[in-house]
Amino acid sequence: MQPAMPNEMLAGGVMSKTKLPRGTTGAEIERRSSWTGRHPKLGRLLLLVVTSLLVSGLLVEWQPLAGSRGLTVGKPAPSDIRANSQISVTDEELTREKTIQARESVPDVFVYDVLLIRSLETRVGRAFNDIRGSLAAGAVGSLTSDSEGSEIGGAPVQAEEARRNFEEQLGVQLQSVHLSSFEAANFDAQLERDVLVLLRAAMAGPVSLEDLSDRNEILLVRVEGRSRSEESLRSLSAVPSLRATRKAMVSVAQEDLSDRPVYLRDAAIHLAQQLCQANLRLDASESAVRQEKAAAAIQPVTTSYERGEVIVRSGERVSPWTLRVLEQMNEEAVSYRPLLHWLALGLLIGFFLAFIERFGVRYIAKFHSRFNDLLAMAALLLVVSSIAALLAGLGAALNDASAAVPSNAYNFLVPVAVGGIIVRTLMNSETALMWSLAVSVLCAAIVGGGPLMWVYYLGSALAAAGGLGQATERGRLIRAGFIASLANIGLVILIDFAQATAFLAEPIGSSTITEGLFHILFGLCGGLLSGILAVGLIPVFEALGFLTDSKLLELGSMNHPLIREMVVKAPGTYHHSMVVGSLAEQGAESIRANSLLVRVAAPFHDIGKMLKPQYFIENQRGEENPHDRLSPSMSALVIVNHVKEGIELGRKHGLPEPIIDMIPQHHGTSLVSFFYTKAVEQADANKEAVDDSDYRYPGPKPQTKEGGIMMIADGVEAATRSLKNHSEGSIRKRVQAIVNRVVQDGQLEECPLTLKDLHTVSETFVRVLLGIYHHRIEYPSLPVMTQDKGGSRSRSGGSGPSITLEIPSRTPNPDEPHPLDLHGEWTGSSPKSGTEDANTDIGSNDAAADRINE
Repeated sequence: MQPAMPNEMLAGGVMSKTKLPRGTTGAEIERRSSWTGRHPKLGRLLLLVVTSLLVSGLLVEWQPLAGSRGLTVGKPAPSDIRANSQISVTDEELTREKTIQARESVPDVFVYDVLLIRSLETRVGRAFNDIRGSLAAGAVGSLTSDSEGSEIGGAPVQAEEARRNFEEQLGVQLQSVHLSSFEAANFDAQLERDVLVLLRAAMAGPVSLEDLSDRNEILLVRVEGRSRSEESLRSLSAVPSLRATRKAMVSVAQEDLSDRPVYLRDAAIHLAQQLCQANLRLDASESAVRQEKAAAAIQPVTTSYERGEVIVRSGERVSPWTLRVLEQMNEEAVSYRPLLHWLALGLLIGFFLAFIERFGVRYIAKFHSRFNDLLAMAALLLVVSSIAALLAGLGAALNDASAAVPSNAYNFLVPVAVGGIIVRTLMNSETALMWSLAVSVLCAAIVGGGPLMWVYYLGSALAAAGGLGQATERGRLIRAGFIASLANIGLVILIDFAQATAFLAEPIGSSTITEGLFHILFGLCGGLLSGILAVGLIPVFEALGFLTDSKLLELGSMNHPLIREMVVKAPGTYHHSMVVGSLAEQGAESIRANSLLVRVAAPFHDIGKMLKPQYFIENQRGEENPHDRLSPSMSALVIVNHVKEGIELGRKHGLPEPIIDMIPQHHGTSLVSFFYTKAVEQADANKEAVDDSDYRYPGPKPQTKEGGIMMIADGVEAATRSLKNHSEGSIRKRVQAIVNRVVQDGQLEECPLTLKDLHTVSETFVRVLLGIYHHRIEYPSLPVMTQDKGGSRSRSGGSGPSITLEIPSRTPNPDEPHPLDLHGEWTGSSPKSGTEDANTDIGSNDAAADRINE
């Protein structure tokens, strides 16, 4: 054992070292020494900007005019020219032809006036009735004159007027011979009926003004007053022209009016021919409107080229159509500004990633938002996005009609699942979910796969992360990749099925089945590739300081130089650390915390004691206690300083930051109560009161469940080790006192341990300690102690909780003596009286508890 150091030497060796800032972890000290640690917000913003710009650069076409200039019709192409983006070229000539065809396909509109014959009948009836009325009234006699113009009968004025009215009402101009025939018959009703018979026979159906026999089809609009109906009429030979109809009247008259005098029959035929009209007329304006509407409905005839598709091959002569495609592609490329597009995409992606990060920080408790974690996620995002861009370019380059592999099959090869595996391994499931959401959207945009590819990438990454489990060995990474492969196959089948059943999808044929098989194969390979990449990349992240279960298992082999050195220099501390590790591991396991982390971190949590092991009670073997020669403040400084020294040793030997953080957090800001009480007792009443902040550890308080469990396990082990009676009641009482003291001191305010967790951990500690101190004993169900009104206690059966936690006031009373340092790192004035008396002073009377247990 090293000799005791005088106060002057101790002050020079200990006090010359700067004390840790209160509440600062070892990892935080290292971060503050870096530029990003001193400027955290600026560092995060810079990381976001760089990541966004790099990812957006994968979406930009930087050389849109490559190889497409200087070509003329008939000149061979010097190399394969491919579409630099998705392009649709309009075939103006073919579009014009289709427009003309559409216009010509619309038949002319003809209006069929069904009621026209009724109008003519009314007109004939009124004219004949009026002229007969004039004859009956005797207003006129004969309506004819002799050859010399002398009047034969009636007044000449009235006769001329009656003739004129008759012709005006009919709307025709009759020859005098036919008019004389009507006058000779006195315009009788029989003659009227003969005219109407001829009209009805001629206009019983549509009568066209022109010959329609050269037309294939017309659209006949039947009009009957306000009623309109349309029908397509193709048998146009049955529609007579007006000229043919008038000729047909002669035949009808010879058959139906054969018994009439010839002069009257001719007069009726002449009048009927004059009255007959075309009841089917062309509506030119309506026809033009319908034809133009049909022409406007014709969509431009376009030919589409996917990005990377060959427009013209090397050595082929450029056709007019090919030149048209290249000219349009160049026109679009000239107006394209790659730099502006890059900045716009970078801004969009930056906002998208910032929203995801802010949501995770604000609403997901377990989301990892440290700069190093964000840097690792950004690196993985860039790696996966770059692979996606590379595979998309490869698929476009191999997009050939003779190629066996379809170009879109390479999209299913993107190993998105590697990020889900690595983020879950380095951090947790919640962070892996947020990362998978971001990378799936970006990769789907890079390969141009749309929402279905986004679903594929997200499902693949989540399946891999979920299939990882506890990755305690490298083989679990390959297993996660295999699970991702199975998920990929299922997603590929569902995506292909959804596309095959979509509207306007091509019928399923042999080519579609072959393409689907390639999709399945590439999806399978993508999952396996993810597992292989994860195996190769995990050690890289471990070398950068990230802690994985595999790394923890390597550190937990107990072959670390610090552990071997502790066994030699501080065997008592080593034994204490082993017991703390057993307690903490079982406690973490009981509440589903990271039991592997606390088990591996436990041997290192007190490595700072190796530099001055004789100042800690567990390493003293009856020799002189060096604290007897020191003041309480100096003793407290020695005790507290082992935290800083432990951090320095851990960083010097390359321990991971989560393990180094356990060194200060397992003490938090707790009080070195023995020396504080001693200082209060020795303080001069005339001077200022002793400040308890000088006797507290620098912190920080535990930030995680694992840190809180380590703090309680450390105090429980130190407190129960000094018990003379290791009965169940004594152990339970001591555990209860330690937990209540930690809670009362506010040490668990910053860690997510709940009251339920504390009850579960406490019961687990009791069970483990009974196993340590009482071998081969039976564990009966514990009775619940009740207290009646008189104050006496009695047993009652049942399985109710037996650990009672006292919710404390947040500020402990500094005047109250602290009979126990929670972590057993003080020493009394002598090895026996100092330690035993102080350690048996916890809580209520232990003798009463012993009597109850007996």
